[in-house]
Amino acid sequence: MIRKAAGVSNVDNRNGGSTPRPDPTILTTTQLLREVDALRTLVRGWVDALQVLMESQIKGAVENIVTRLNGNDTALVAALQAQKEAAAKQTENFTAILNESKLGVAKQVDAMNEKIDDLKERLSEQGGKSSGISSTVTMVIAITAAMASVIAVVLSFSRETPVVRSLTSMASYLFNQ
Repeated sequence: MIRKAAGVSNVDNRNGGSTPRPDPTILTTTQLLREVDALRTLVRGWVDALQVLMESQIKGAVENIVTRLNGNDTALVAALQAQKEAAAKQTENFTAILNESKLGVAKQVDAMNEKIDDLKERLSEQGGKSSGISSTVTMVIAITAAMASVIAVVLSFSRETPVVRSLTSMASYLFNQ
């Protein structure tokens, strides 16, 4: 039994007298609510800290990816520019070689034309059938030699260009007929 102290009863007699004063269920509930709030605050702090950590890691990863992509972009632009410059230089060199070939061919054609004109003059000056036939054979041989020298010059200036192909096909047509 519970004793009375100074005329105050420590037992609540409303419910059969078994509930002590102050009521422990109210105190327990209050303590429990206080601890739940403390845990809620603690967990919320952890969640916030983890969220900040994750956001910073994601932001760092995104920045890393952007940096790499920008680096790749820069490298690609540089490679394309270098290729463009190399192609321009190659075109310039090809043009110079082609111009040299044209000059060489023009000189050879001029020389050949002079020889043909010279042969024509000799044929017209010489009379007689036999001398005309032998002069014609000589002229054909001279023209063939001139054409062979032109082809040799063209082949020496460039490896395999459209000009060389056309001259080679022309020479094969002339010599195979």
